[in-house]
Amino acid sequence: MNERRFGEAEIELILQRAVQLEVISEILGGREHEGLTLREVQEIAREAGIDPNLVARAAWELEAHRLEADQSMGESKRRSILPSSLAQA
Repeated sequence: MNERRFGEAEIELILQRAVQLEVISEILGGREHEGLTLREVQEIAREAGIDPNLVARAAWELEAHRLEADQSMGESKRRSILPSSLAQA
């Protein structure tokens, strides 16, 4: 049987993600529903040697993307509930 083999780049991505999942699990420790504040995430990043400003930027980008997706969904919903004569206007 031929088992799937992973290349070097894939192995790196898999291990990075595994570390992320482990760290998140340890940090939240049963608080998944509560989440963390940006300040808490920045502190964790600082301890891991990651620039807290980059964490803030990543969080901002994530939020901007979410808002953009929400707006797109809202427009789709509005179009779908309008009568066809109004939706084309």
